[in-house]
Amino acid sequence: MDEEQIRAALAVPFALYNFMPTASGTCYAGSRATGDTSRHDMDICALKMRPGDTTIRSLGAPINTTGFEGDFFVAKDESYIIVSTKETKDFESELWISFHKMEGNWTPLVSLGDPINHGLAHRWGQYVSPDGKYLFFSLGHSPADCRIHRPVPVTNKYHSPDRSTVLSHPPPVDH
Repeated sequence: MDEEQIRAALAVPFALYNFMPTASGTCYAGSRATGDTSRHDMDICALKMRPGDTTIRSLGAPINTTGFEGDFFVAKDESYIIVSTKETKDFESELWISFHKMEGNWTPLVSLGDPINHGLAHRWGQYVSPDGKYLFFSLGHSPADCRIHRPVPVTNKYHSPDRSTVLSHPPPVDH
């Protein structure tokens, strides 16, 4: 699609947040497109844009819960998604991962654990470097100290259930 077609496809009557394109052409975004206005949060959705036709659908469970799943990162090959979740009333959250199964659905979310989720903090803006070697994310306890956390090297492995996809888990770091 050219730029004009993309602009037309994105002229939708609902909010889009954290827009993430992938290699397949499917894009991911946080949205209230499901029409459920009783919830304060947005679902993470798959967005498919074609000339004259844009569709959006919630990824549903286990990615979306009744809580807030805010920022997220989807691998370009859609093999995994890292989600800010388990948000508290004070906006502390953790980073969890899910793998995309061959059938098209997602595995249950699994915590990235220590050192990433060490203690209460707001974690968001997660991003894995294009070479897959570093995880970046923002971390803070209040607006005054929120910052990009130093890049975390990816070394220990997390595997998808069929072991075809690997996301490495960072080693412990000194705080």
